[in-house]
Amino acid sequence: MAHRSKSWVKRWNKTIGGSRAAAVCGKSKFQTALDVYREMRGEQPLPDLSDNPDVRRGILFEGIGLRQVGELFGTKVTRHPQSKFITNKDFPFAHVLPDGWMNGYPVELKCPRPARVSDVALRGLSEDYICQAPHNMAVTGAPRLYFALFC
Repeated sequence: MAHRSKSWVKRWNKTIGGSRAAAVCGKSKFQTALDVYREMRGEQPLPDLSDNPDVRRGILFEGIGLRQVGELFGTKVTRHPQSKFITNKDFPFAHVLPDGWMNGYPVELKCPRPARVSDVALRGLSEDYICQAPHNMAVTGAPRLYFALFC
């Protein structure tokens, strides 16, 4: 995990978050449902993403991207504290950490490389991105969410 405390990682690993939703549904290019199961049981180590260029890109651009989304809609986006896990008693196996909130709805922001943005423009959103939206909506109870790509 990217620069997180041990207690945060332990909490994160207890339930399925939005980034793992695609893997659990068999739609991830990066990991399988079995990988998630093994990580959660401690049978497989969690990957160290602290030097992953895509993770670093997201950390670098997320604040700027959220401000741009707010400007596009003429409102403010409030960042969600990444230490505040959202859970739902109806889905005790899941959590979400939205990137922000706008007009009472969660905001999920992706900061992919330009090649992935081009791929989305040509083929549409990938299944791993699509799986995260209903996961976040179910756990937060929101009837919709804002999803944005920032490049």
